[in-house]
Amino acid sequence: MMNRKFLTGLLLCLGLVTLFGAGCAKPAAPTKPLAASSVTAACDMLTLSDATQILGGNVSSSQNGTVPSGQSTAFTMCQYSSLDMNRSLNLLVRQSSSAEEAAAIYGQAKKNAPIMSGIAVQDVPGLGDGAFWIADGFSQLNILYKDRWIMISVLGLQSDDRLGLARAAAARMLQRL
Repeated sequence: MMNRKFLTGLLLCLGLVTLFGAGCAKPAAPTKPLAASSVTAACDMLTLSDATQILGGNVSSSQNGTVPSGQSTAFTMCQYSSLDMNRSLNLLVRQSSSAEEAAAIYGQAKKNAPIMSGIAVQDVPGLGDGAFWIADGFSQLNILYKDRWIMISVLGLQSDDRLGLARAAAARMLQRL
């Protein structure tokens, strides 16, 4: 059941990310092709060992691979689920060919998030080049770091716990970039 919810949420997220990258925000500079060798998989940024420490319990992973979105963008996705504690971390990383393009798209997403979700965003200091949190049912931490927009969704916990776990995951991910 969690896998179906995850896939539905992931498809919705991927659709929104693609929308933000496909015309809502114009890149600050002409884009260049993104070299496949420069793409870091989401599951490599946050390992199974990291996720086990953050989520607790018996954790499994599911890497959904890299989804190219044109020549200048790539998506990588990963899910970690703590089976015995009914929690999960869902990662989606959008990597652009430049920091300027990533910043423009991240900025547009931050601007549109309250309109699309009906929830005000909360700035989260101290992570990457900028970060914001969408609370309640979304429970999603969005981080801008150089040429990447990283989205971490936390499911299955009380809302008070979710931001802390997402921040812990983000800190580990950013250490690897």
